[in-house]
Amino acid sequence: MSIYPLFIAPAARDDLKDIYQYGRRHWGHARSDSYLEALNELFWALREQPSMGVVRPDLQSGTKSLSIQSHIVFYRVSVERIVIIRVLRGRQDPHFHLK
Repeated sequence: MSIYPLFIAPAARDDLKDIYQYGRRHWGHARSDSYLEALNELFWALREQPSMGVVRPDLQSGTKSLSIQSHIVFYRVSVERIVIIRVLRGRQDPHFHLK
């Protein structure tokens, strides 16, 4: 089994910071830390099973998505690595945010 290197795009890094800050303000440090840990575990799982997401032909070529709690992780898999493109709330329009 191959383990792919993981790259988190700058926009996704910003998303993760926003998710953490929002969670910290509304639910506290512990719950925000726990939520980011769940996202981190998903990222590590993707390294071993990159095909577990849903192919999204409606978005940019090669884009997949995977839901986790109230967010959706958008990513692409290449021969060399997995790129986390964005981490959006489920109600955000990915067509707008994945230009």
